[in-house]
Amino acid sequence: MPENNVPETNIPEIDFPEVDTPEADSPEEESPEVDIPETDIPEVDTPETDNPEMNQPGTGTPDNNPGNGPTDTNGEHAFIRQVVELVNVERTKAGLAPLSIDTNVQAAAMVRARECEQLFSHTRPDGSSFATALRQQNISYRSAGENIAWGQRSPQEVVNAWMNSPGHRANIMSFNFTAIGVGYYENANGTDYWCQLFIG
Repeated sequence: MPENNVPETNIPEIDFPEVDTPEADSPEEESPEVDIPETDIPEVDTPETDNPEMNQPGTGTPDNNPGNGPTDTNGEHAFIRQVVELVNVERTKAGLAPLSIDTNVQAAAMVRARECEQLFSHTRPDGSSFATALRQQNISYRSAGENIAWGQRSPQEVVNAWMNSPGHRANIMSFNFTAIGVGYYENANGTDYWCQLFIG
């Protein structure tokens, strides 16, 4: 029988290139850093004048017109809303974002409006800064400012007075502030006290 020599088949070797599998190092996860607001807030400087009041009430006979000031909570809230609206109109005209009402800042502003009857100052009757009224409401903020006034009979009158005073206007128009609270208090003699507190 013939010998069958089957030639060996040379199967070519196929070299598969080595593929380096990239290491899948996942990025380290970092928690976002949050700056904690300072607890000591710089007070916004307000101009000092011989007469710290915005406008003093007239010395003539009191106006007994019952429509001049709110005597109930609804009237107070209406005055407060109007002050905020007027402030936001001024800010919008200047291209600034409107301020939002913060109910805790509102509560602090109401306390401050009442305190201004005892001591018309940015210092509270107990000798502390106005900013302590904010802290008592557990409010966190980076900056704070206050405007006070007495004797004005309407929201328009008090906002006009503040806008015509450079220091008070600076608080209203500050881009650092994002929230507002307004306090209004009419005492037993019919004298109106106003407070704006700003935070950012």
